[in-house]
Amino acid sequence: MGKTMKESQNRECTEIASKLADYSVGGCNARLRRKIENHVASCSKCARELESLARTASLIQEAGLEKAPDAWNAIVGRLQPKPLHTRIANPIWWFARHKLHSAAAAGAVLITIGILLFTSIQNIPEIGANTYFARHATMSWNEPFADKAVLGLVSCIELKKEGSL
Repeated sequence: MGKTMKESQNRECTEIASKLADYSVGGCNARLRRKIENHVASCSKCARELESLARTASLIQEAGLEKAPDAWNAIVGRLQPKPLHTRIANPIWWFARHKLHSAAAAGAVLITIGILLFTSIQNIPEIGANTYFARHATMSWNEPFADKAVLGLVSCIELKKEGSL
């Protein structure tokens, strides 16, 4: 079935309505201007919309535009990104922003590696469970709740077995 006259008119009105704002301020080429003028001549709805836009434009012109205060220019200037060369030209900013964190991280890594290497290089003799127990008992001698008689006896027995006494 073909489109009815009303559907075609509605589609054309929708298309023209989207262009009326540009037309009212003179932002259309000659061909589009003629198309809008022909449509508005035959469509009262679009003619009312165009008349409303024209009144709005005249009210805005009557109100006039005020010049923005100088503070606005300063705000806009701050919002603009600074050129890259001015940032790099200031080595303190660059160092503080990038190198300080990198140097701290590298220092922490080097200290950690140094500690790990130093502790793994030390010769830690392997000791048996009995020797460990005897040393622990000897170190516990000064503890207030240690049973000194038992600790002394166990320590002596263990040291004799190892041949240290």
